[in-house]
Amino acid sequence: MAQARQTSPKRPGYLFLVCPDAQLIRQQAEAFAAQWPAASGTWERFCYWGDEEPPRAFWENLSLTGLLGTQRLVLVRQANQWNAAVWHRLSKALSQPLAGNFPMFCLEVGFEKGKFKVPAWLMKLPCWTFADKQQWIWRSEGVTDRNITRFIQDEAARAGVKLAQETLARFADTVPRSAEVIANEIEKLALACPPGTVATPEHMSTGDWIPEARLFDCVDALMRGQEAAVWREFARISDIENAAFPLLGILALYCRRLWQLSAGESPPIFGASRATLPPLARRLGPAGCAFAIAQVAEAELNIKTGKFSVQQAIEFLLSQLLPLFRPGR
Repeated sequence: MAQARQTSPKRPGYLFLVCPDAQLIRQQAEAFAAQWPAASGTWERFCYWGDEEPPRAFWENLSLTGLLGTQRLVLVRQANQWNAAVWHRLSKALSQPLAGNFPMFCLEVGFEKGKFKVPAWLMKLPCWTFADKQQWIWRSEGVTDRNITRFIQDEAARAGVKLAQETLARFADTVPRSAEVIANEIEKLALACPPGTVATPEHMSTGDWIPEARLFDCVDALMRGQEAAVWREFARISDIENAAFPLLGILALYCRRLWQLSAGESPPIFGASRATLPPLARRLGPAGCAFAIAQVAEAELNIKTGKFSVQQAIEFLLSQLLPLFRPGR
């Protein structure tokens, strides 16, 4: 998943870890610590944070050899928050790294439009340019729509969890793009599923972020324009008061994908939606997609302002969208 170049067999003098996901940063730091263990014994670990000025102990741990030959792993989280003055001093200190110390600097920055939001001045410092040349920079854009399916599959395989195809599709559709959330939910599935069984969508009810499976059935029927199925699945939703906003969230997601498809983009589509959404987007066109998005937003507004009850707002929304999505309209 990581967009990283391979590090050299010899331990680097220091490393930059660039990623927006804190869980992936932690995992990779542990992987590097295991890949390059201390020459004798174990690393003496120190952790500092970029939201504070580096204390004197940091500079000592970075530049001084331990009295008993101890080897230090110095981890700096959110190092991107340090100002230019700190980084200029740090760049000078890193020009002659100690063999017994292993510094890692975590730049927990966003990834947008194919670029990491690392400050331009930092990338001009000698410590960065040298690290880039030596392949001492690990980069990962984190968990995204492009890699979510593979990431879930990898986490499930590590936990020994078998996922049904529908479970995987719904998991990928709804889970937050966070490695920590995914790992926690896979762990819950591992506890919920007896050994040797396959995790079904019903097992996903353990997740706080997962709405009822009926919501997906209702939305899937709506996208196909199947009126009887829509009202049947809607009637089966046990608690519409709590399910309304998850339902609106799913509808908003599907409508955004329809809009992207109508604009010629290629958004990630999972499961049965691969067969349903592209032809629907062509039928609707930009005007139809815009109308659908507006109806979802209006339903949310009607609920939040109390103009309609939750039941009334959702029923009215479905009645507005069904004629739009019905085949042969």
